[in-house]
Amino acid sequence: MNKNNTTLTKDIETLIARYFDGSITPEEKAQLIAWYNQNDENKARFTQLTLIRQTTHPAFDPDGINVGAAEKNVWRRLRKRGGYTLSPMFVWWQKAAAVLLIPVVLLSVYLLTDNGRLQRKQSGMQEVTALPGTRTQIELPDGTRVWLNSNSTIAYPVAFGKKNRRVTLSGEGYFHVQADKKRPFHILLNGIQVVITGTELNVEAYRGDSINTVALAGGAASIIAGDNEIALKPNQCFSYNIRTRKYEIKESDSALFGTWKEGILVFRDETLQNVFKKIGRTFNVNIRVKDTQLANQKYRATFEGESLPQILEAISLSAPIRYRHTEETTEGKSSEIIEVYPR
Repeated sequence: MNKNNTTLTKDIETLIARYFDGSITPEEKAQLIAWYNQNDENKARFTQLTLIRQTTHPAFDPDGINVGAAEKNVWRRLRKRGGYTLSPMFVWWQKAAAVLLIPVVLLSVYLLTDNGRLQRKQSGMQEVTALPGTRTQIELPDGTRVWLNSNSTIAYPVAFGKKNRRVTLSGEGYFHVQADKKRPFHILLNGIQVVITGTELNVEAYRGDSINTVALAGGAASIIAGDNEIALKPNQCFSYNIRTRKYEIKESDSALFGTWKEGILVFRDETLQNVFKKIGRTFNVNIRVKDTQLANQKYRATFEGESLPQILEAISLSAPIRYRHTEETTEGKSSEIIEVYPR
């Protein structure tokens, strides 16, 4: 590796550390995202570091750590999965994590086991983010599984309370909530609150969007919006306009909820504005519809495994659109823009 590459690697390591501790600037975050999207190796490295961060970040009582048992447990799990090849960057982060939090970073896997004897502070919080153009899956302290879509963030305590379970979501997430009638599960969004005891549902509430949606696959849910409490049944989709404070409930096919987590984009009578917004988030590109009438036209399609160029071409063949690639410069930095026009 030449000197320039070595310097670049160290710069990226610094950016990742700042990203995790929340001190990264918008310009540095853009640089990190650009590095992430360069190739699959960078994505794999970042995923390794994210897994370490997610499991080593919670505050806990270090007196409860059994280092010997942890190391044996880790290597048993690694051998079961077929082993890993550790990159130099991964080894570097192990050392950094050891300095910051635990004697050996191998404890990161140990923290995920059922027999981990760690006393976690109730006031501690975790925050997990799926970078733009990516998806990620996590497991909450109660066993609830959550899939996060591109540019989505979930915040949750390292240990839920005895009376309820509360998380905050910004973006889109698919929840498989562990059943617990004694401790309702609360999802706090920008404008509404979802309350369930155990079910599967898809929630979308990106910052900057005026519409929040909750699509229920099974069980029951209550939506608290202002002074209203609305009951939601399976196969129903709840939409709430945070600006007008009005809502509507539509019947929908639960089989279509959360298909994005398998990389499948399903559009059923959605406006082209929303279609291109979701496609843009999936591929981390800014797509703008340049005509209001065109933006409001409804569209139906399913895309599975297609690339961005293939999707754009397919839509141009089935809808009255044309598009072009251009660049926009903001604060001295250029970014790709795709503009959509009527045909």
